[in-house]
Amino acid sequence: MSRAEYISHFRDSSYSFISTVGEAGIMLAIAIKRILSGRIDWGETLDHIDRSGIGSLPIVAVSASFIGMALSVQFAREIVVRYGADFLVGGFVAISMFRELAPIFVAVVMAGNIGASTTAEIGAMKVTDQIDALKVFRINPLEYLVIPRIVAMLIVGPALTIFGVFLALLTGQLFSELLVGVPGRIFWDSVQFTTQISDITSMLVKSLVFAVTIAIISTSNGMATEGSSEAVGISTTRTVVWCLLAIFILNYGLTTIFFEL
Repeated sequence: MSRAEYISHFRDSSYSFISTVGEAGIMLAIAIKRILSGRIDWGETLDHIDRSGIGSLPIVAVSASFIGMALSVQFAREIVVRYGADFLVGGFVAISMFRELAPIFVAVVMAGNIGASTTAEIGAMKVTDQIDALKVFRINPLEYLVIPRIVAMLIVGPALTIFGVFLALLTGQLFSELLVGVPGRIFWDSVQFTTQISDITSMLVKSLVFAVTIAIISTSNGMATEGSSEAVGISTTRTVVWCLLAIFILNYGLTTIFFEL
């Protein structure tokens, strides 16, 4: 690739990124306005909750279980074996899950599972002119395709996160008891004593922000897909990459707001 071609490619990529971000922002503003006015297709929304939420449960369950096991191996052996502080194990596992791990790993699962499929589905509709067909029948694509997915993600995100935390704590308690003999009562008392309202609040806020971000990125990339079926794959890959970057950047900002300011 020559220097001129590289500059032209970089300029086109930058323009595409800025254009997509702008369209996503406009789409989010319109979607929020219509959601607040009650213009929600609940039939489509429930369908997406069933497909995305129920469909992601096995992945979240397996991920959360192994995260809880890994944390128990690390914390239980280090804290109990070295220092004899068995009353701290549950608290360490709980803080790790509530503050950071649960919102992030659930968001990553949603980005790879729900975000990718959303972009692929809408992108395929775009390149095959199905979205234009919706307009011909006076069906608003935003209300039919975007808003139900945003509302579904707002419900699914926190629900999956809470489910993941519960499983991680449960497996963490079981493995702590099996590995180093930490009684279940001491583990759960530690969780209750250590966990604060701010930890739970930060987890729920992060899950909501991540869910909206994934929904907007995936739908806007799908709506912006142009060309052939190859463009659908490119848009899907871009969705996953952008979602992961956004999750980690937003996580840092939200953690700073909740626990540093």
